[in-house]
Amino acid sequence: MKGRGPATRAASMALAIFFGGLFLLALSSRMGMVRVTRTMDPGGVFPAGGRAFMADPPRFSPPFLETQPVLPIGDAARDAPPPPESGPALILSQQGRRSALIPARLSEIREKGGGRYLSSDFFFFSTPDGSDPRAPGKLCAVSFPARASLGWTLASGLIFLTAAAFGPRLLEKAAKHAAATSAAAGALLLVLNLAGLAFPMQSPDKGLDLLARLDPADRAFEDFSRARESLARKPGESAEGYALRANGIAHRLFRYAWCAADVDSAGIRVPARENFLLHFFGFFGENFLYYRFYDPKKALQRGVGRCDQMASALAGLLGEAGIPASIALLTHHVVVEAEVTPGARRVLDPTLGVAFPLPLADLEGRPELVEKALRAAWPHAFREPEAAGRGAPLARLLLSTMAAAYGPEGNRVLPPGEAAGFGGAGYGKFERWTYRAKWIVPFLLILPLLARGIGRRRERAAGP
Repeated sequence: MKGRGPATRAASMALAIFFGGLFLLALSSRMGMVRVTRTMDPGGVFPAGGRAFMADPPRFSPPFLETQPVLPIGDAARDAPPPPESGPALILSQQGRRSALIPARLSEIREKGGGRYLSSDFFFFSTPDGSDPRAPGKLCAVSFPARASLGWTLASGLIFLTAAAFGPRLLEKAAKHAAATSAAAGALLLVLNLAGLAFPMQSPDKGLDLLARLDPADRAFEDFSRARESLARKPGESAEGYALRANGIAHRLFRYAWCAADVDSAGIRVPARENFLLHFFGFFGENFLYYRFYDPKKALQRGVGRCDQMASALAGLLGEAGIPASIALLTHHVVVEAEVTPGARRVLDPTLGVAFPLPLADLEGRPELVEKALRAAWPHAFREPEAAGRGAPLARLLLSTMAAAYGPEGNRVLPPGEAAGFGGAGYGKFERWTYRAKWIVPFLLILPLLARGIGRRRERAAGP
């Protein structure tokens, strides 16, 4: 490092320390030494049959660390074994006690209990002592092992060695060509944005849709390019007629994919070519990882997501059509409550394609109405006897889960102003800002090289 300035040596050392730390973190995670802890709300834990309980699973971990492998809910309902990579989990009680959980089939959790778990679209588990985890002092958090992928481990190690061996030299070259380096990064981002225009977001393969596993005969799909013109409210169309039509369109445009392993392959994380800022933020926060578009047409164009993304898109469409709509947060589910006629509200469920003729307050605590509507909307999946058909186990689980979701406890209706994206006008402003900034940032990165080129031309023109 002789002949190089102290600033260069300090920056090189900082770079090596940073990537060395990342490498050690990745390496220790692959040795089972890193865990991710999720605090659990006892109010969000519900019986799942027998000795089993279910709650929302941990959906986010620090960047580049992977938590438990997720078994699709359809496979879990059919009593498939847990993924072989599943490791032990820990229940942390409010009293400071730790109890181990071992991966198991859903039927084993229900029948045997004894501290078993299964990570799926829900986190199914039983307590080691057979007690109710909702009781005071019982459940505080669940801790999972987290592993860095092999690719990230090798990449961080390679960057660390490169920074340690050649850091000062590389930094000096980068400083000499800072304008060119910045312009190259800006050009890459510009190409990425142009790729987004040429290859916009679109619905992924139908095979990712969870609901199609109930029974394909009940599940219809539609492409955004064909449905775009039908999204607007027609002249003279009643509010109720448009609300029902929009609910059906949203249901057909979306592929219901929820597993954390699908976020990039299914397009749940906003693709980098669509908005590299939202994509980047997705590595550092669950709200961006499972981003809910404020713009309903963007959400429908993406065409994949969970119940909250579907409900947000429908609420946004209804709001644009002048129909008051509110997001209703249920137990493990999100729907829309819309005022289709003055003083009359009804619940719309775009995830399942169901429209209830009643407001949420009249549905709560009446599971027979929920089951009746589901059977009418999905006649093949819920046909009698329920044991018939490949999707029957998932259908039974869905029936019981949805009936519980509309229970009288824990439901909350958001104000109409917080419908699209759940965040109100500020949320929409932020989203529009990122779509402007994704074009501004590349030009700002290219600007230093342009300025230097213009300066050199002026110097040549001025002469000696």
